[in-house]
Amino acid sequence: GPGCKHERCGIGGIPTPKLEGKFMATENFFYTAEFLGLGAHSTLQDVEAKGAQFCGSDWEHLVEIHGPEPGGKVSASTGRSEEELLKYCFSA
Repeated sequence: GPGCKHERCGIGGIPTPKLEGKFMATENFFYTAEFLGLGAHSTLQDVEAKGAQFCGSDWEHLVEIHGPEPGGKVSASTGRSEEELLKYCFSA
């Protein structure tokens, strides 16, 4: 960009390093791991395994426990919509 004085610049002229080796981008890793009850030192494999177990469960039961109230309203007890549960499963 016009304001960047480096060879490689990203959004807003911020210098970005060259990526080498294997690289995997993750979204909401911390929040997904936390939702699944995993600790701060969880690995991607931990999240994948726990996500498969959680999201492979009976969906109606998961929504009943973790999701919105009947009619799709965000649950007062969990604060989550069904869409949020779907996003956690997608991220896992």
